[in-house]
Amino acid sequence: MNGRNRHNKYRRSVYRRHNLGIIVLISAISLVIIIGVFLIVGNLLHKQSEKRNDEIDTDTSEVTEDLNVTEKSEVKSIKGHSVLLETTDTSFFSDRIDALTEKQIFAASIPLNTEDGSLLFKSSVAEELGYPTSGVKVTLKSAVSTAEQRNVYLSGVFYVNAFSEKDALLRSVELSRSAAIIAEALMAGINDVVIIAPHMTEEHIDEAIRFVQDIKYLTDNGAVGLTVSNNILSLENKNRVSEIISMLDSKIDFLAMDLSSDKNDSTVDNIENMINTEKLYLHMYKMRVLLPFYSTSDDQNSVIAVVENSGISNYQIIQ
Repeated sequence: MNGRNRHNKYRRSVYRRHNLGIIVLISAISLVIIIGVFLIVGNLLHKQSEKRNDEIDTDTSEVTEDLNVTEKSEVKSIKGHSVLLETTDTSFFSDRIDALTEKQIFAASIPLNTEDGSLLFKSSVAEELGYPTSGVKVTLKSAVSTAEQRNVYLSGVFYVNAFSEKDALLRSVELSRSAAIIAEALMAGINDVVIIAPHMTEEHIDEAIRFVQDIKYLTDNGAVGLTVSNNILSLENKNRVSEIISMLDSKIDFLAMDLSSDKNDSTVDNIENMINTEKLYLHMYKMRVLLPFYSTSDDQNSVIAVVENSGISNYQIIQ
């Protein structure tokens, strides 16, 4: 009996050891499989994470580029006096700049085109686009060089009449042409260009912003300003006027108000009345005031006095 019990105990012991070995083997295999699954899943997650990071980096880069295009440039407040690039007399541009500096005036307001759009400087871009400037000799490169030598700030004035065009496609073509020419002026070294768009209405706001941003996309030189047209200022809904000006100010380097548009009505009293009417906008958005040119120094000084007495120190005279 004892021998049989010992034999049964031995068999049970062997059986337990055999089962234990199988359990250990199964556990080891399971562990290897689990580790393998974790490695595979981990690699997949890592690759997806890298892909997402690449997409985020790309998106961030694109956003940054967009922000750089629309980022506002620093703009200098100026007291600019009118100086023509070219005249019919025998004087040179350098002579006219010297006449300014002798009066301790170091900012010049130079017309880049006429009110009807004719260019007043030699533009290779305009000629390539089929708009010759054969009658003009002066180049912006020479004008900028002269101004830099005398530490004179140059602000160009550019009229844009494209918004009078009712056809959106033709308007787009004209705006693109103007954008290229203005960018050329800024690349030549003009410190800023203020755009006068007398035909701009509320319906053109998005186009006007895109137009300025197109210029900024072409070059990051200088600054670009835009006048708020009378069409917008005269809207009956003054809340809407405020909204439009705020929107323009957020997207454009600086805004301006043209008080020279009606040459027959640009008396000192009328200009003072217009300044008083729009004084809130002028100060809130640090807008530049465009003043008419007078042939006599007394009249010119009277208008300047009205502006400065209103607390405005950012203006330029246009001719």
